[in-house]
Amino acid sequence: MKLIDAYAHVALPRYLSAEEFLWVMDENDVDAAIISGAETCPDIMELSRAIVTWPNRFRAVGMPLGRDEQQISEAVRAQMEAGFLGIRMPAATVAQMPHLLDIIGEHNGVVFVMGPDVFGPAAMLLCKFLDKYPQCYVCGPHFAGIASVDFFEDIGEARCLIDHPNFIIGFSRQGAHQPAIMGSLAAFLAWRVGWSRLVWGSEYPVCLWRD
Repeated sequence: MKLIDAYAHVALPRYLSAEEFLWVMDENDVDAAIISGAETCPDIMELSRAIVTWPNRFRAVGMPLGRDEQQISEAVRAQMEAGFLGIRMPAATVAQMPHLLDIIGEHNGVVFVMGPDVFGPAAMLLCKFLDKYPQCYVCGPHFAGIASVDFFEDIGEARCLIDHPNFIIGFSRQGAHQPAIMGSLAAFLAWRVGWSRLVWGSEYPVCLWRD
């Protein structure tokens, strides 16, 4: 079985180059990885270089970049046309600019939705996106912003997202929380959504900064 890292950072100068992260992957027997930048280091060029140079090892997730909505839309479209797997964006951006979802959907892409408010106003928009584009997926890294099993007591209409077969939860940023809490949450999610909709992400090298 191949070991795939579903969320790691390749971007300069804050994170690693593609070559540096390949070394980390090889040292840990990781076959392939989904890589992205971040708001603090949106290095789209390094991501593009990685997927062009090592297409069998990397898939890249871009970002909504630009000074206004038109520039952001053009940037998202350019990244998807360049072969990016999808776009990483905060849940607040999904709620503010839902038209970006159509650009991603037209390219059968993946939305990596970030933030503690994944199941806020963005949730219904993401459900409609998945219904409209059945070949697409939404991935919620960092346990989709869920901090404990208590979260499910009052989820409301956002339950459509957690129950959607094309919604995937990424186990990453484990070190930011107490191990006992994350252990119980991971076990609950394995029961609640099933292993087929759970993926693992190292969040390397940020994992080294969060115990």
